[in-house]
Amino acid sequence: MRGKQATPHQIEQIKTMRAAGESCRAVAQAVGVGHTTVHKYAPNQPTRGLPDHTIARIRSLRYQDGYTCRQVAAMIGCSESTINKIAPGRPGKVPVAPLREAFLASPVTAPEVARSLGWWLYGSADGSRVKRTLGINLETTHGRRIRRTLADAEVVQLIAEAIGVAPWSVMPDDAYPSPMGVSA
Repeated sequence: MRGKQATPHQIEQIKTMRAAGESCRAVAQAVGVGHTTVHKYAPNQPTRGLPDHTIARIRSLRYQDGYTCRQVAAMIGCSESTINKIAPGRPGKVPVAPLREAFLASPVTAPEVARSLGWWLYGSADGSRVKRTLGINLETTHGRRIRRTLADAEVVQLIAEAIGVAPWSVMPDDAYPSPMGVSA
């Protein structure tokens, strides 16, 4: 049927099958039209709203427990792309922006944080490591100068405790949902 216009009966079939959750490819094959025709009459459905507790569980599994999108999708029962929209990035990594803001607002210095974490360099507290971890200072990786945007969830919790803020207050939530700024 490629190159021809879909009949009203085919259009109705497309809409009904897509509303039932059938994939674009399956609908195109069943109705006998191209996938672009299916998208024309029944585009991809937006992600259905998930309850807040499910979103919190997804973020916890991704950022704190270190599961991949595929593993979390299997546990929750939704697609990998939905998981990636809610909690993108690498497993076990969280955005450092909220922690950086909390650190800059606190009276604690970088060497004090390094001392409490046991981060030493040449016999003194490695405050520059703290600043690199928080994305305050640039670091060189493979010849490129970069500013960190993600850090291990465990390190974020340790630094939060060292500066005297609750770890949950600097972990991803609706204010800082993801490294890409995509809201759930």
